[in-house]
Amino acid sequence: MSKAGKIVLVSMFIFGLLLLPGLSQAIDREAKFKGYRQKLIQDLNLSPDKAKEFNDVGDKYLKERMDLYAQLQQAMDSLKKAMAATPRDEAKVQDAVNAAIPIKDKLWNNYQDWWHAEIKLLNPVQQAQYLITLENWWKKMMTGHYGRVR
Repeated sequence: MSKAGKIVLVSMFIFGLLLLPGLSQAIDREAKFKGYRQKLIQDLNLSPDKAKEFNDVGDKYLKERMDLYAQLQQAMDSLKKAMAATPRDEAKVQDAVNAAIPIKDKLWNNYQDWWHAEIKLLNPVQQAQYLITLENWWKKMMTGHYGRVR
């Protein structure tokens, strides 16, 4: 193998190693989501047909979110690179910011659209349980990240 071929091979290996943490985080996030969904379906006492419909809605929005998270990771990497450059090029920083903001907006909208679509599938008692569960999940998540949440 030529020296250039070895360099390409080593570069591809290193690039692959850099992608693994992001990939493993996405896989872990998806696994946690699926476990959370199964518990929620049990807690809401959904019929098998309603559970399938509920899962189909969740899977649709999860797929969109995973795609958006991948896009956001690329945008944030570009932003960090632009911020680390010496000298810093404000036009490149602004371009990177302008690329990241719409992706974050789409993520926010995805979460809202997701729970709006799910709650429409539920009766009033299930809707109340769903909202309480989401509130408790949110507090648990924030407590894990930020310590204490009221």
